[in-house]
Order: sequence, then structure tokens, then C-alpha cells
Amino acid sequence: MNDDQENRLIVMKDNQVKNLLASLAIAAVGCLAYWAYDAQVRVDEYNVKVISLTETIQAITAKQLADQESNLKDVEENKLVDDRVKVLEATVQSQQAAIDELTARLTKKKK
Repeated sequence: MNDDQENRLIVMKDNQVKNLLASLAIAAVGCLAYWAYDAQVRVDEYNVKVISLTETIQAITAKQLADQESNLKDVEENKLVDDRVKVLEATVQSQQAAIDELTARLTKKKK
């Protein structure tokens, strides 16, 4: 083999190495692009789940707040009823005392 052929062979091998490196670089960029896309898809899926969970938590919180307001209203109504019952009990006791007094008077008059 003469020098010219050797130089051509070296250039050809050098070009093959350059082509191989370029192919590897393209493959690496492709892999990185795929990984970035896959990561973005996962982030999007997680974001959808987070949004869904946030909406669920907000709905539960709203229901709990409504329940608390309802319970507070019930407690207030129960207090009013309890106050009315106490007034009625006091009225019944005073009426019972009046009845007992009248009964005692009638009993004394009959004797």
C-alpha cells in the first residue's frame, strides 16, 4: 500500500469515526428528548391527580363547613328549646304550687 492509499484509508476511518460519533450524539439527543417528554407526561399526570385531589379536598371542606354551620344552628335551636322548656317547667311548678295552695285551702274549708 502506498502513502496515498494509506492517507485515504486514514481519512475514511476518520470519517467513519466522525459519522459514528455524530450518530451517537443524535441517539443521545433522541434519548434525552424522549426522557424529557416522558418526564413531562408524568408531570402532567401528577398535576391532573393533584388537581383532582385538591378539588376533592375542597368539596370535603365545603361539606364539613356546611355540616358545622348546620350543627351550630341545631345547637342554637336546641338552646332556645331548652330555654323554653325551663320557662314552661317554671310555669308548671308555679301553677302546681298554686294548685297545691288552692287544694290546701279547699281542704281546710271542707273541714
